[in-house]
Amino acid sequence: AGAGAGLAQLVHEGARRGYEPLAALGGIPGMVGGAIAMNAGGRYGEISASVKSLRILRPGGAVDDVPAARVRFSYRAADLGGGCVLGAVLAPSAGSPKAAQARLAEVMAYKKETQPLADWSAGCIFKNPEPSPGAKDKLSASRLLEEAGLKGVRVGAIVVSERHANFFVNEGGGTAADVRCLIDRAREAVHKRTGVTLACEVQMWGFDE
Repeated sequence: AGAGAGLAQLVHEGARRGYEPLAALGGIPGMVGGAIAMNAGGRYGEISASVKSLRILRPGGAVDDVPAARVRFSYRAADLGGGCVLGAVLAPSAGSPKAAQARLAEVMAYKKETQPLADWSAGCIFKNPEPSPGAKDKLSASRLLEEAGLKGVRVGAIVVSERHANFFVNEGGGTAADVRCLIDRAREAVHKRTGVTLACEVQMWGFDE
């Protein structure tokens, strides 16, 4: 798959062919290259589980084919050594197309119930923070945002989703500057209430972190 291939197309084609691990990525927006660079995923699994090798453009201009075993994948990140993903060979385990499609339907049903899939967004804005040492429960960025009263808060045409507080929805005409302003406002509100500083899942281009 080339880096510019749509992730949704890959997921649905994979399910049609019986590649059930790809069904875990149902409902995630974006392209294959971006999904690999951030190790996209969620409660059902991550794309790194299906990557066999990567084609990477190095900062100096060289193009390398790299086995996935040589790339350190972590939560919403892949160590690409400063390079860019040009494409990847994916080798998810194959099974029954019927089972794979049923799994995808299950994933999509859950996300349609809990996330604003029909609206324009970049997916989740913040990473879930690491829990404090000894804490029993994982922290949820969405819950922290909701408890800070951020649902419905807006900057211009960008608004925090009422359905899932970690989604910032563009209602039409919103700008990157609006998104960044809302990110800063949300991060400040959560930190003031809890002391937790949320880290962005989206990557900033043209803005300082």
